[in-house]
Amino acid sequence: MNADIVERIETDAADFAARHSVRVAELLRIQMSSAGTAASLIDATGRQTSEGVLNLVNSGYFGLSRNAKSLAHAHELMGGERLAHVALAAWVCDLLVEPAPGYDLPAGDLWRHALGVSIASEHLADTLKIEGAKSVFLAGIFHDIGKRILGPYVAKASDDFDRQTEKGMSFEAAEAAVLGIDHATLSGQILSAWAFPPALVDAVRWSHAPDGLSPPSLLADLLHVSDVLCLTIGIGMGKEGLQYKASPAATRRLNATIGTLELVASHTLQWTNELADLPVTL
Repeated sequence: MNADIVERIETDAADFAARHSVRVAELLRIQMSSAGTAASLIDATGRQTSEGVLNLVNSGYFGLSRNAKSLAHAHELMGGERLAHVALAAWVCDLLVEPAPGYDLPAGDLWRHALGVSIASEHLADTLKIEGAKSVFLAGIFHDIGKRILGPYVAKASDDFDRQTEKGMSFEAAEAAVLGIDHATLSGQILSAWAFPPALVDAVRWSHAPDGLSPPSLLADLLHVSDVLCLTIGIGMGKEGLQYKASPAATRRLNATIGTLELVASHTLQWTNELADLPVTL
């Protein structure tokens, strides 16, 4: 591990967060009246991305009683908080659709994985009747944002990564060993810079190692189990998925049975395939 590399990575992450901080802050604030929401969303995302928001909103996944004809109409049907979360998802799609060097993820796979983890986390929380998990969709969408920064560094050190993982080391442990920081920690730093709620930041930061949180976080457990579930069924597996193991303790804390996980996996694959094919970036 080279201290200079860690410093460069963290500087890149801070610069990335700063470039997008105003837009993220605007989107996080949009939980207001229907009249203000439409104009604010268009201002914050741009008109083309706002059309992508409507494409997501009107998908079968969000279960609206009828198609929203405008962002103001969408606000009436689903509420400001939910609409703001969908808007953030549509916005971040642009950041996640590019290939992820170092992780063997072609164009679109990082976005597809983010969708899958969001969907699986929500469905798992609903099935297990876990309260206080309203932010899990947003956590899932952003949980791998650190890969946007770390990917090129992983690619340059691919031989070192191969040596570590051939010894049985998990991929995130190899990130820390080779580069001095793993992508979950970097994702947490970016979300903290964007002033996301601390509970969400912690869940993302510990999504690969939820047993390290004390007291445990059900939000982190949901992300962790859902992440492994998506990798298991082939949603955004890449190189990392071959070296990522689930925590038995997290599954026990959620009280998730094999039958429940199989049901969630089936629904996750269906909805992810539908949402990933929508024209979100126009």
